Amino acid sequence: MTRIKISIGIILALISISIFSGVWVNKSCDVFLSYISEIQDNPENAGEYARILEKKWESFRKTACILILNEKLDDAEEICSELPFMNNSDEITAAAEKLKHIIKNIKESEYPHILNIL
Repeated sequence: MTRIKISIGIILALISISIFSGVWVNKSCDVFLSYISEIQDNPENAGEYARILEKKWESFRKTACILILNEKLDDAEEICSELPFMNNSDEITAAAEKLKHIIKNIKESEYPHILNIL
């Protein structure tokens, strides 16, 4: 009986960690999407928002690389590191749109539903 209780405890812990990490990734992606919207809406302040986005992405990546496959994060990291150094507003808008698409894909793939949890 003790083995069953321990097994159930481990399974419940893994399920709760999975749910928590999915929620955390989704909330973080929402923050990134809001910064991307600010970059697209305010091209004159795009450099400032791009620097903030890059700093937040670096702190997110440290934890997210444990939870998410690195292949999903590599393209977004490349764009985040290039955004602060772009000068042309068309380039910034195009890169921000590509980054928005990548982050939406990450968010959708990590959404906590039964197939992702189990």
